[in-house]
Amino acid sequence: MKGSKHIRNTKSIVKMKKAENEQTIKDVNLVIDNMKCQRRSINFATVAEQANVSRGTLYNNDILKERIISLRTMERATKKGCSIEDIIIKPSNRVLEQDKKIKALCEEIRELKQKQEKLIFQLVEMKEIKAENKWLGERIKELEYIEKSVSSLK
Repeated sequence: MKGSKHIRNTKSIVKMKKAENEQTIKDVNLVIDNMKCQRRSINFATVAEQANVSRGTLYNNDILKERIISLRTMERATKKGCSIEDIIIKPSNRVLEQDKKIKALCEEIRELKQKQEKLIFQLVEMKEIKAENKWLGERIKELEYIEKSVSSLK
């Protein structure tokens, strides 16, 4: 079938896979809710086992991954005797360092933008001066020509 113009219709397959994915997410969320009610340990392995999905499925779905990570973090904090407010309110040193770095970079960007504006202004001035110098050079040549003409008439 050389040169065949056959067009594959994949819309129904895509639609079916999307529906399967949505059902998987609902099933996993239901399993997580049940595990929370039963006060069972929530981590990727236990959720994957209970929901009959692979851990990769959980890691590849950002919403499920964040939910499991946050629940696991809260569970670990309560075991250590920390309150949930301590986890949420107190940023880690890494976060504070990142904030400082972001602020420093923002300041550097602001300074670089100011320098860029100054350089652009200087460039425009230089172009204007260059044009003025060219005009003055031409004017000098004209005056020299006139002066030679006047002196030759004398």
